[in-house]
Amino acid sequence: MAAVRRCDDAASQALSDYAYLSMIISAFTVIPAVLTIAGLVLAVRDVSRWRRARTAERSR
Repeated sequence: MAAVRRCDDAASQALSDYAYLSMIISAFTVIPAVLTIAGLVLAVRDVSRWRRARTAERSR
């Protein structure tokens, strides 16, 4: 296993550790899945509203 390179400055290391932790949390939890599902729900809702509006215009 390769040696982990540590930052020279303590503040830089703390920032690096925080970034790594947030990446691990977002990659291995359900947060990305929840955001994806919410985006799909909103997209389907927008498309259905657009289709209804388009159909209403044609029937006039």
